[in-house]
Amino acid sequence: MLRCELSSTHQYATLVLALRDMREINGRDAVTGDGVGNDKWAGMTLGMIVLDTLSGNQSQGDPLPRWLKLLKANGISEADAQVLYVVRNALLHGYGVPKKTDKRLANREVYFSPDSEAFAVDTRTKGRAVVSVPVFCGRLVERIAASVPKSWDISEIDVDRSVIERSSRPPVADSVHNVQVLGERPMNRAVVGKAGRVCAFARGDRAANQEAIAYARTVGVPEAQLDWQF
Repeated sequence: MLRCELSSTHQYATLVLALRDMREINGRDAVTGDGVGNDKWAGMTLGMIVLDTLSGNQSQGDPLPRWLKLLKANGISEADAQVLYVVRNALLHGYGVPKKTDKRLANREVYFSPDSEAFAVDTRTKGRAVVSVPVFCGRLVERIAASVPKSWDISEIDVDRSVIERSSRPPVADSVHNVQVLGERPMNRAVVGKAGRVCAFARGDRAANQEAIAYARTVGVPEAQLDWQF
């Protein structure tokens, strides 16, 4: 499993934040991922977000093809991948259990299980698809995240609002190796930077916002992350 250490810089890749939150909700160690886990839906929802982001560019339209490609490339059967995709939709769009009427379930009823010794998703019994929440989060999501971490975006979020609020000047970025995207938290200013350059602007400054977005594109920030609201 990926180690997700706390950082004295308060700057984290979103993968680290998502995995730490998923693990904590699961009742597992936030740094190592150790622990049995539990059946909380919130943890499974975060696991779906991790897989969704690892599956590729979210601006490419229908997410189903990239979702199936990611899961099948990691040993998940077509039938099980389809079930997990329907569960993903039910959780992310309604925080509920999928309806049996969805054709992709092939007439299966979906059940969420707390069994930590089961399969992540079990479709062997006719008319049933059982998803083990602790195994899905603690094994399947963790295994895929550890095997394809380079598929995650290169952005970092600064979770310490005091970095911005205690100074009217932009922070120095001489020790930053990845692009920073600061502005996802309620700050007075928003910043996007890379080693050697920082673009800072007040919220509501549309011209400066567009300049920072143009710069972010040149250094590889994914398009899906360029819809900051200022």
